[in-house]
Amino acid sequence: MRKSLTDHTESLHDIVMSIPDDMSIYKWFLYFLRILDKIWHYPIVAGENQTIALSNLVIASLLLYFGVKVAKSLSRQIYLRFISRLDIERSAAQAFEKATYYGLIVIISFIVLDIANIPLTAFTFVGGALAIGLGFGTQQILNNFVSGIIIMMEQPIRIGDIIEVSGSGTNLSGIVTNIAARCTHIVTGDNIDVIIPNSTLLQNTIINYTLSGEGTIRHAIEFKVSQENDINKVSEILESVIYSQNNILEFPEPQILLINVEERLLTYKITFWIDLRADISRAIIVSNIYNELFREMKANNIELNAPLYMYGE
Repeated sequence: MRKSLTDHTESLHDIVMSIPDDMSIYKWFLYFLRILDKIWHYPIVAGENQTIALSNLVIASLLLYFGVKVAKSLSRQIYLRFISRLDIERSAAQAFEKATYYGLIVIISFIVLDIANIPLTAFTFVGGALAIGLGFGTQQILNNFVSGIIIMMEQPIRIGDIIEVSGSGTNLSGIVTNIAARCTHIVTGDNIDVIIPNSTLLQNTIINYTLSGEGTIRHAIEFKVSQENDINKVSEILESVIYSQNNILEFPEPQILLINVEERLLTYKITFWIDLRADISRAIIVSNIYNELFREMKANNIELNAPLYMYGE
């Protein structure tokens, strides 16, 4: 390349020297432009049918840089319009946003290759070598990418869903905040951001509390009291405690059941429904019920027999 530029410079020097001395400023300016023009069109790769000049690579690089930015901005605008103007779920709009983005990237890549004057046949050998590399080095990345596409298309989980993931050493619960091509972002109840590979989600058991759109779950509390207590008074206290809770759903209605009668004990079961999407956590709701239950029982001289059982259904 250095020898070729030297030859061009020497030929340009002869041309410039033929310009009269009274035009010396223009002479050197023209000389400088000529050199830039030769550099700009200098062939980096020269073949029988294809020539790749420096100008091709520069223009292609700029197009690739700004094209990626435009693709990201355009796909984002499409997502925002889908959310604001059309009755489409957020997760579906995001899936369309990702598909639009990757589709634009593919189109831009073909345009960039054409401008750079690089034929697709040049990737035949490279593609074979990459295929071997992908089989060993990037298998997990491809697995996560394909899993992400499956999640976006089938939508077993969506943005805003409350899920619980368990199995293969993974055990966590939280709210889905983002579903990307490679991984999914979940925020736990402790406000910790957890990034899970998409393949992990598909390979493990997922409990989606909000898949049906309701986002409600039933809880139950079991406890025992002595038969010597007035059962009407016990039922009255239980109703008062349950219906005084503002964060328990009115429908389905809470239930107070006497489920077992032993020799000296009565077993009661309280069932109630809560909304997982509410601002208050279910742990706080259950804690409030416990506190109120113990307070009212003690005020009415009713002794609770341990243990108490609480579980979600």
